[in-house]
Amino acid sequence: MDQMSSRVVSSEKRSEQKNQLRAESNSYQMRTEQNRLESPEISRSDQIRSRTTQIGSDTKSRSEQSKVEHNESIEQNS
Repeated sequence: MDQMSSRVVSSEKRSEQKNQLRAESNSYQMRTEQNRLESPEISRSDQIRSRTTQIGSDTKSRSEQSKVEHNESIEQNS
């Protein structure tokens, strides 16, 4: 019986620790979101993300443009 009660206690402690970590994580996320909203300048990660997206779309449009040019040159040569 003693072993059983110690398991219950350790299970409750783990549950408390999980809840504590979850609360800290939520608190951190809320602070991060609040800082992002209050910050007048775009955060560095947002700048990188938007630049990466821009590069990706530029590459895609260049790729499509080169396909069109390639097909046009094939049509002209035939």
